[in-house]
Amino acid sequence: MKIEDRSSGSNAESFAWFALGAFVGVAAAMLLAPEKGSRTRRRLAGHVRTGKQNLYDSGQDVIGRGRELFEKGREIAQEAAEMFERGRRMAEAGLGGLADSKPFDRGL
Repeated sequence: MKIEDRSSGSNAESFAWFALGAFVGVAAAMLLAPEKGSRTRRRLAGHVRTGKQNLYDSGQDVIGRGRELFEKGREIAQEAAEMFERGRRMAEAGLGGLADSKPFDRGL
């Protein structure tokens, strides 16, 4: 199988294979667990809750960082617009002064 062949699948297909693998893994763990089924299910539920909370917390961190970066980008864009406007005004003022002056003779 070529590398291109493996990357041609859709994200949904990849997720489906991942979910199937996770399901098979959980089923095998349940069958091979050294503890009673109810206790194993409680432990797995606890791990799922912990994982869910960790995923949620990570998502909140990413959202917060994204907001910070967005605000920083907005500030940079505002500063750039102000600098552009100052430069435009300076150029207009400079060109206005040049229009009144005589052309520079370089001796060419």
